[in-house]
Amino acid sequence: MNVREAFQYYPDQKEIAAWLDRIWQQTEQRSIKAEPVNRSPFIAATQIGYVNPILMRFTVSDLPAFYGIWYPPVNGPKPLLTFLPGYGSELSLVPMAAGEEYAALSLCPMGYWTPDGQPDELREDGTWPVLPDTIRTRGSGGYFNWLLQAAMAVKWAWQQSEHVLPDRVSFWGTSQGGGTALLLGSLFMERGTRCIMADEPFLTNFPVANFRGAYEVLANVREDVPKEDFWHYAGLIDTVSHAERLKVPVLITEGGADEVCPMDTLQLLYERLPATKAQFFMDGRGHGHNREFARLMLAWANLYA
Repeated sequence: MNVREAFQYYPDQKEIAAWLDRIWQQTEQRSIKAEPVNRSPFIAATQIGYVNPILMRFTVSDLPAFYGIWYPPVNGPKPLLTFLPGYGSELSLVPMAAGEEYAALSLCPMGYWTPDGQPDELREDGTWPVLPDTIRTRGSGGYFNWLLQAAMAVKWAWQQSEHVLPDRVSFWGTSQGGGTALLLGSLFMERGTRCIMADEPFLTNFPVANFRGAYEVLANVREDVPKEDFWHYAGLIDTVSHAERLKVPVLITEGGADEVCPMDTLQLLYERLPATKAQFFMDGRGHGHNREFARLMLAWANLYA
């Protein structure tokens, strides 16, 4: 595949901004309902020191309900750290981000995790359709709705004025979580983004990825839509397309043995970042959340969040 040819179909910065503005407009036109859920033993039996995580069920208009874990700070209001999941759509406890310094929110949009388990009926060919659907719907579904739900949960957290400083949020995660941390940072740019911590980020440099590793999920989609449309709408959610918008401190980590999100996809992203940035290489590290990133994330947040 010709990488240069693929990039020529990518959206320009005006198109990226317009797509993000459409998502933001939806956050202003829709309402969100947030309810604590006490039936999950995973949450109910878990207390981390003096921090008690609260399982939340969020509902946004006509979209599927989704879940998150909410950590009010010990003493507020504090800056908000928002954790996003990998493509496996786990809902993760993030005790390292909660407590005295921060309010924390861990999310799993699209209803891909529930207290009863992950709904197999939402899968397509054994995996989640959010990435293929973004391209099939020409950017009106898939990650459009994923980011919309995550953004509305952040705005809900801002409304908890007893606990959270308004208009101030930092994003972090591994794999898809790293990629969507960058996308949400772009969406919230000049709307509250403080810093971003992206570990081995997915959704980065689709042409160079060339359907390797996690990017294989798109192998069938390229047969379903014209080449021009495929690369254009993949470009909407490619973090490379959003990099120059990210005028905040950005931390990127890469694993030397990562074959899921290959290291060669990250260089162009890093080169395009315009502000304070760091790229941390972990020799021999495969793909997945790890203690190195957890500590780096917190150090970065302590500097900039």
